[in-house]
Amino acid sequence: RQAAESFETGAPLTVEIAVTASRPVAQPVINVSLERLDGLVCHMATTRGRNVLSGPLQGAQVIRLTYPALNLQPNTYGVSIEITEEGRATPLESRKFISLFSVTSDQADGGVVRLDHGWQVE
Repeated sequence: RQAAESFETGAPLTVEIAVTASRPVAQPVINVSLERLDGLVCHMATTRGRNVLSGPLQGAQVIRLTYPALNLQPNTYGVSIEITEEGRATPLESRKFISLFSVTSDQADGGVVRLDHGWQVE
């Protein structure tokens, strides 16, 4: 699979989810995860307990999740979503890798995330 977009490490990222609820969902919980293609979950954001939605999820709505700085190391990643209703075990909607993106960097660090750091020699 090919990445749709490419971002530099540290650049902002906005995930936009268009949702159409066929019935009102009184207490929706939306989970968005950023995953490497091998399945490693790099980050999972949830609306649970965050008062993101002021009322029920109903009709057509757009939900945005913004990362001011995407501090992932170079690789290809996927966005996955899950929408549940508080108190229900079965998701109303679950989609893996709805979008792919790649991250590039001119830094030679390793691992999954790019953490700000500095070196000192005395």
